[in-house]
Amino acid sequence: MADKDKRTYITVHDGMPDHPKVVAAGGMAAWLFVCGLAYCSRQLTDGRIPSAMVSRLVDLPDPEALASRLLHVGLWHASGHDCDRCAPVEPGEYRVHDYDLHQKTADEVAELKEKRAAAGRKGGVRSGATRRAASKAPRSEANGEANAEALASGLVKQTRSKTQAPTPTPLSPTERELASQQDVPRIGERPDIPAASQPLIEKLTAAGIVVGWELAPAEWFLIEALIGKCGIDVLVEHATAAFQAAPRRPRSGRYFLPGWKSLPDVPAGGGGAPLRAVSGGYQPYSNPTDATAYGNGW
Repeated sequence: MADKDKRTYITVHDGMPDHPKVVAAGGMAAWLFVCGLAYCSRQLTDGRIPSAMVSRLVDLPDPEALASRLLHVGLWHASGHDCDRCAPVEPGEYRVHDYDLHQKTADEVAELKEKRAAAGRKGGVRSGATRRAASKAPRSEANGEANAEALASGLVKQTRSKTQAPTPTPLSPTERELASQQDVPRIGERPDIPAASQPLIEKLTAAGIVVGWELAPAEWFLIEALIGKCGIDVLVEHATAAFQAAPRRPRSGRYFLPGWKSLPDVPAGGGGAPLRAVSGGYQPYSNPTDATAYGNGW
């Protein structure tokens, strides 16, 4: 969006070229008249033009003669004029006829600037109040979503040992305060829980871990990734230990995310089948004495 145009403008009627006074004065004098309007608007003179400025207003031959034409047709006035609609003119000046009827006066320009400044100050106060209110608003949901996105991104980069025992991970004071907020919904309110995470929530509830599950989409994505990484039983076991060890009762499922994130991957296949005992105890290996055992092409 382009910036607002802050330049000032003069008003010129679109019928000006055909006005009898302009036709009588001629084209070059009409251009001096327009340049005189621009000078008065720019300098806020309310239509007064010093006679010494005439030669500087236009780059035309004999500008004083052009000024005389404007005086003759009544577009400009000089000292001692008889126009009852225009104020007297001091010696050494010209005055544009009916300037204050068609152009903004200095007082009107000052009033307009003050209105714009007041509107700007009012908008600045309102904007500042909005920013202060936003800075004081709770940021738990925004922070929780940002943390979950960071945890989910880092999940694929973990290279932790697969034999590490799952132990509860202590929360920082900020995380503990976030997870224990009083206004977090209870599990009984049943927020929208993604289907992939429902088995985990049901097992946690059955284990007596009743907390709120009003989480951000990124946090549900993280939980789904953790289910695939660690398995539901490991997550429930870890959450139960963390829930029981908490200094005060957690109120949000967000409390368990940092600890779950630190858990190692569960080996594929659950670690394989357990070893079986062999009768007779340990026996060292020895080569077969039957030569046919080597008939497989070795």
